[in-house]
Amino acid sequence: MSETHRDNPGKAGQDKSGQDKSGQDKSGQDKSGQDKSGQGNATRARAGTEGGARPCARRALLLGGAAIAAMAAGGRALAQSSLGAPGQAPGRPLPAAPRAQARPGGAGPGVPLDDRVAEGLRREVLVRWGDGVTYDAPNWRPGIADAEAQARQFGWDAHLAAILPAPLAADGIPRAVAVFAHPTTRPALMFDLSDGGTGLRERIGAEIAAHGASVLDLVWRGDRWIVVEGGFRSRRITGASPCRLTGPAAGHAAMRTAADAEGVAPVGLLAVAAGCATPWGTVLLAEGNAPALFARAGHVDTSLWGPDPAPDAMRAWASLDDRFDPARAPNEPNRFGWIAELDPNEPELAPAKRSALGRGAHGGVLAAASPDRRAVVYLAERRPGGFLYRFVSSAHIDALDRATNATLLDTGTLSVARIAGGRVVWTPLALPAEAEEAGRMLVERTRRALGAGATGLDRPAGLALCPQTGRVYLALAGGAGGAAAPGDAGRIVALVPPGAGSGRGASGGGSGGGAGAGADHAADAMEMAEILRAGTGLAGAEGAALAAPDALACDADGRLWIASRGAPTMEAASGGRGPARPAVAAALFVMDQPGSGAGLRRIYGAPRDAAMGGIGFMPGGQVAVAAVRHPGAGAGANYGGPSTRWPNFDPPEPPRTTVITLARLGGGAPGR
Repeated sequence: MSETHRDNPGKAGQDKSGQDKSGQDKSGQDKSGQDKSGQGNATRARAGTEGGARPCARRALLLGGAAIAAMAAGGRALAQSSLGAPGQAPGRPLPAAPRAQARPGGAGPGVPLDDRVAEGLRREVLVRWGDGVTYDAPNWRPGIADAEAQARQFGWDAHLAAILPAPLAADGIPRAVAVFAHPTTRPALMFDLSDGGTGLRERIGAEIAAHGASVLDLVWRGDRWIVVEGGFRSRRITGASPCRLTGPAAGHAAMRTAADAEGVAPVGLLAVAAGCATPWGTVLLAEGNAPALFARAGHVDTSLWGPDPAPDAMRAWASLDDRFDPARAPNEPNRFGWIAELDPNEPELAPAKRSALGRGAHGGVLAAASPDRRAVVYLAERRPGGFLYRFVSSAHIDALDRATNATLLDTGTLSVARIAGGRVVWTPLALPAEAEEAGRMLVERTRRALGAGATGLDRPAGLALCPQTGRVYLALAGGAGGAAAPGDAGRIVALVPPGAGSGRGASGGGSGGGAGAGADHAADAMEMAEILRAGTGLAGAEGAALAAPDALACDADGRLWIASRGAPTMEAASGGRGPARPAVAAALFVMDQPGSGAGLRRIYGAPRDAAMGGIGFMPGGQVAVAAVRHPGAGAGANYGGPSTRWPNFDPPEPPRTTVITLARLGGGAPGR
């Protein structure tokens, strides 16, 4: 695929939107929505009615359907930033191989400071760290730790969990709801910590508020999707939000604390690493290595959870909140690491942590349905030697009875994968009859899986279902992020249940013929085949590099989208030993023929020290959505010295996690 440069002199002047290519419109305001003060707050554009008052979410909830839709359309919409404008093909050139650049503060190979977009695609901003989510969210103030504000704003880190279509309102304007997970925080990059500890309580509160999830109402306006600020579904779930615990471990002794003597009301979602939509209309959010947050205070065994995802993060939570001190609240870590179910259409319903699925360091989750309409959930345990699990519900999905679906994930069979000779056999982890032992087994799921002979995998991460064929794709991120050796850069495998098709399905011209509905995801065994081995010189990828595949998605034509985390330099990864090799940028790839592993193309390259988080598609399939996570977060980076200041490159402003959309100029599927 050829590429284009944002600053192509042949396209100098104004585009059809009236914006100058220099980044200013005729009003003198920067396209990023910033005024010349450099505060970096997004411009607010109204999607419908005018007026300065923000809509009241509670009042919207009590209105009828038509009134709700009208109010959602009338909420303020966040404008796009400088990353793109209508009629442009923005982005730096996507080079055939990573370019060696000097890193700030030191020498050595690196990746570009800016992102790069393949020719023919338009890239826009949907939402960024600090942008308002709720109707009463204040403007973002860079460098200021404000827990109350962060609890209403988009989190510091982000991973797309799910996009669900919303019913058409009377005005006929397309709408959707998007759910984003907020996995990590890095206080050294979020705040200026050079003050010697002043404001520590507020900074820790802001960190806790930056975890969890964001639910956003979206609306189609003009030629793009935008966020409806104050939409009736829009809300934040943070590390301090009320949750529910359901299933066999609810009320178990290991779940009880001084603040929750019944063990059924955990507080907060932490380290939410992934998510997915379900066939019954909810969203699953997978908590990852949350116990690492507690291990920093000591007294927590994390040997089966993997390394701390943010080892340089603040370790003072326990000093200000007893629940994060395992010495004073020994059961609190047990209340994290679960799969939480969220109904995006019920803003006042607390997320439910479904204990029947077990507790672990989740890196991926995928919901499907068996041919007889039982709920099936695949779970990937992201750690070296992590396991692959599957839960099959006892009850059946009922399209007409939401009450039945509300308890689907509370009873069923949890199994773990044993893999040999290209075949997966699902081994049940039978619950003991005695309630105390059953609850303990789910709290310590990984230990029970070890005893069942589960097969360890190389950091299992993202999962994706191809609806045309019924195949399930699993990303294995690799042992060292792709930097240790070319063969250690990760791979992607396909799980092929009985009845699944092959190729890209009917719409993609393959041989699957829409066989996805017949795939038996509840079968006792299925086939497994490797379709891609990542590396820093991948054949067939037009010279592009792919390292540490992380998130996956299949589009409406059956193409497989791959989001990678990239890799640091060989020199940095090996502590300075051995020859230096270029770093590999995080990127988005599209594979045209996932059944054969053919036709891999890179369509987006992330800026320096970013990772890609989650992929999804807006209703209609012509706009892709992905999160560009924590740009500038290189080793040793801090608030005053990030390795890039993407997306706005304004020296007073820190880099910001940014959710982007990709659309093809002139229309059509973005991955073709």
